[in-house]
Amino acid sequence: MRASNTVKSAQSSSDLTIGAILAVFRQRRRILVATTASLFVVVALYCVLATPHYKSTAVIEVQRSSEDLLGLDSLMTSSPGEMGDALNASLDLQTEVEILQSDTLALKVINDLDLEKTKDFKPHWSPVGAVLGIFSPKGIADPSGSSLEDSPRRRSYVTKVFSSHLKVKTVAGTRLIQIDYIDSDPKIAAAVVNDLIHALVDYGFNTRNAATNQTSEWLGGQMADLKRQAHDLQARVVALQRYAGVYSMGEDAQGRDQLYSSTLDQLQQATNALTTATSNRIMKGALYETIRNGDPDMISGLAGAGPANSTSAQSAFALLQNLRTQQATAAAQLAQDTSKFGADYPKLADERSNLASLDKSVDAEIRRIGERAKNDYEAARGAEDKQLAVYNERKEQAEKSNDRAIEYGIAKQEADNSRALYEDLSKRLREAGVIEGLRSSNISVVSPARVSAKPSSPNPPLYLAAAIFLGLFLGACGALYSDLTDDTIQSFGGVEESIGHRLSAVLPSLDSSDRRSFFGLPALAGFAGRSTRTTSPLVVLEQPMSAFAEALRRLRMSILSSRAMPAPKLILVTSSVPGEGKTTVAGNLAALLAQAGKRVLFVDGDLRQNEQTRFTDPSGGSVPGLSQLLSNPNQTLQTNEVPGCGKMQMIPAGAATQFPTELLSSDRCRELLSQWKDSFDYVVVDSPSILDVTDPLILAQWADMTLLVARYEFTTKKSLDRAYHLLASGSDGDVHVVLNGVDRGSVSYADYFGYAGSTYYKTT
Repeated sequence: MRASNTVKSAQSSSDLTIGAILAVFRQRRRILVATTASLFVVVALYCVLATPHYKSTAVIEVQRSSEDLLGLDSLMTSSPGEMGDALNASLDLQTEVEILQSDTLALKVINDLDLEKTKDFKPHWSPVGAVLGIFSPKGIADPSGSSLEDSPRRRSYVTKVFSSHLKVKTVAGTRLIQIDYIDSDPKIAAAVVNDLIHALVDYGFNTRNAATNQTSEWLGGQMADLKRQAHDLQARVVALQRYAGVYSMGEDAQGRDQLYSSTLDQLQQATNALTTATSNRIMKGALYETIRNGDPDMISGLAGAGPANSTSAQSAFALLQNLRTQQATAAAQLAQDTSKFGADYPKLADERSNLASLDKSVDAEIRRIGERAKNDYEAARGAEDKQLAVYNERKEQAEKSNDRAIEYGIAKQEADNSRALYEDLSKRLREAGVIEGLRSSNISVVSPARVSAKPSSPNPPLYLAAAIFLGLFLGACGALYSDLTDDTIQSFGGVEESIGHRLSAVLPSLDSSDRRSFFGLPALAGFAGRSTRTTSPLVVLEQPMSAFAEALRRLRMSILSSRAMPAPKLILVTSSVPGEGKTTVAGNLAALLAQAGKRVLFVDGDLRQNEQTRFTDPSGGSVPGLSQLLSNPNQTLQTNEVPGCGKMQMIPAGAATQFPTELLSSDRCRELLSQWKDSFDYVVVDSPSILDVTDPLILAQWADMTLLVARYEFTTKKSLDRAYHLLASGSDGDVHVVLNGVDRGSVSYADYFGYAGSTYYKTT
């Protein structure tokens, strides 16, 4: 084949098809197997060496909260409805989950159980933490001997460890919360969960009890005034009765005393209205005093109390609870991201802004609730003032008509109403303490935490299965990546498509044990570019039945049966880069041609050796090399016979020279090659690599056939393509590509020849 050939149309080897992907996996199966096996071994070692951890689980139920904080059921005006119940249930569950995950309960449990001294809470050295600690600010050290609450570093560390072992989640569609805790000690894991539930119950009780006590204290002060007022009115009634001699005419159907004057009846109505307004003003004042304190938890605890059960007030409390839940969630997320990614994490700015916005919304909602409570209180006080004005007007009228009788009736009515109001509020206040004691917790334990019988981690079957799956996945990714980034020759079809014709020979790889001596002579024709030149074997002599020898015989047959006119006699063997085995191919090919009865001359054309190489004949003389023949016109040709190769003669490279290119391009070299072609049937010249030096291009001008040797999984496609086109454009002879060092067990070898390998050939 001459300068160029038409590249046959074929599907590109880079097309991504199922078959191509499977072929890549078969070709790169070592990566798949190595990755999967490595990950499997690592996970297996982890399962063997890792400390077992036990998980304890508890389930609690969050019941509906008490609808009336002080038991003032008579003041309820509306019901939230089904949608309100669903919203309240969701808010209650989310609130309880956030409380369970809060640092407050975590520190209480850690102190209760002294977890800081347990194994899981002992500080462990971490390479990542050590590196990050170099660049992180140290901060202020914890005071010596201080408590956990007063030691920020210790507190941050133990709460982080506690949070990493704790998992709290709601059970969808129910009011149940599942609490999981993992620890290396199963007893500690169960104790932590149970103590955490107990801490949650105590927290709810303390919060609700504080709100109840504050309201009760304010009402107690109001009731003390009512009590004194009732005593004073009762004493006045007794005195007026003695002085005026007013008698009652009995009670009407409503149980009111019948007096002589109709003015007294009107006064009675005004008194009843005033009493109602006063009671309303007192309750509104109690609610306003509690809200004015500004504690969000206490305000949330007043949901359903008295006037707060109106539709507008209930919506306000629901909105506040929702904002508090969002505030707790945002604060927990900010703390988690801060501890996990550090203070410089970009997302923290948005989270701080979101938390600040929620804080402002909560404060704004508290102000709105306070303003509404204040307005209600002012309205109730205004209504009381109006009723008082009406009452005073009726009283003046009654005094004008019957001063003593009306005065007696008024005093008696005031005393009765004051006493009834005091007794009613006193009864409800006493009942509120009992009711709130019974309703102090809406948490019930469905399933307490128990000591686990077996560890939850590591789980060898699951971990090993995951390791195999992940290993196969990573191995597949690695195989695909390696195939995409590997530019060495992997596909025979890709090489043939690139050079435009079929490969002249595909030579199997040789074992390192086969590389002994070449022609029985030391240090001949090794791999150029290495610091020491290794020797190459005559495999066709040592292993005549090997696959490598048979592949070379096919190449010899194609040379002997060549139809080119004239027949190729001068054969140049080269490669693109060093290390592709061109010397082994050249020497064994020359030996095979000699075994066919041909007179063969093997010439070592590498004149760039670092040291002189000579052949020693049995008589002790020396054989001049190619460099001596080219530089000395008077030097006569002397060859060395290769034992066991019939009529094969060889010429070494000779001493290294500073002008190898000039010698090879000289007329002397052309004349010698012409003489050798006339004297021998075949002249095989082993030259340096073409991409390293220009010597092969000079020799290729006079060669009848050039064999370009490439090594499987070593030669890159670019170097082969460059070398081939350099030879094709600078040579008048045929250029053939020989692929050397192919693994007979590779997918490419099986696909090229249509079988996975044969057991016929044996290496001995």
